[in-house]
Amino acid sequence: SQVIDRLEYVHPTQAVTNVNDILRQRKVDFQDLKEQFKRELKVEFPQASEERLQAMAQRLLNEKLMADEKIARFPIQHESFRPNLSLTTQDRRYKEYSHPGSYTWMESEKRYGWSCCLNFEQDSRGCEHKVVNPDAWCTLGFERL
Repeated sequence: SQVIDRLEYVHPTQAVTNVNDILRQRKVDFQDLKEQFKRELKVEFPQASEERLQAMAQRLLNEKLMADEKIARFPIQHESFRPNLSLTTQDRRYKEYSHPGSYTWMESEKRYGWSCCLNFEQDSRGCEHKVVNPDAWCTLGFERL
């Protein structure tokens, strides 16, 4: 009960004829390139039969046409569409050094020093470190910030 629009419908024999016409035109358009491939293959393979040279030239022509179509469809040659993980996985951790002891007068050394590591400079780096990750999740809750 569905009416087929006569302008959109293509009879199967006409569709096959259209495809054959396109293929015939393609063969005519690229005949000179195929002949050039055959000449180069004849130099490279002098003992090859005419059928073998024809098949190799056709294969080379098809590969070239497929490569041209791929370049036309995907013009960006060396770009992949993977996400750049180096932007999102940067490691921003750093170490904070500190002294767990106190800076006091040491009677045995007759000078001031840190009680934990016996370093005599008050502004020394520290003998213990803690790794600080600014990107770490805060699990303490809002009221303890």
